[in-house]
Amino acid sequence: MPDSQTLNNQQMARRVAREFSSGEVVALGSGLPCLIPEAIPAGQGVLFLSESGALGYTAGPNGQPRDGGQNLLDAGGQGVAVLPGGTIVSV
Repeated sequence: MPDSQTLNNQQMARRVAREFSSGEVVALGSGLPCLIPEAIPAGQGVLFLSESGALGYTAGPNGQPRDGGQNLLDAGGQGVAVLPGGTIVSV
């Protein structure tokens, strides 16, 4: 059996991100799923729903929101920013 290459968390998140298409809504939990918004190119049109109730948010590198704010957290406790048209819902 040939040796297989082990993927790190960021590589796995990028691989999963390739499965999403514009217009899809993806509910993310804690752990590895929290890395996926960072792997989606801006403007791709995929909406994320966090366990904290944010619908239509983005995360920047190292969990820092792209807008510089830190007033909303995802399921993993990382900072996120609600995109224009996004909202907060009770889940």
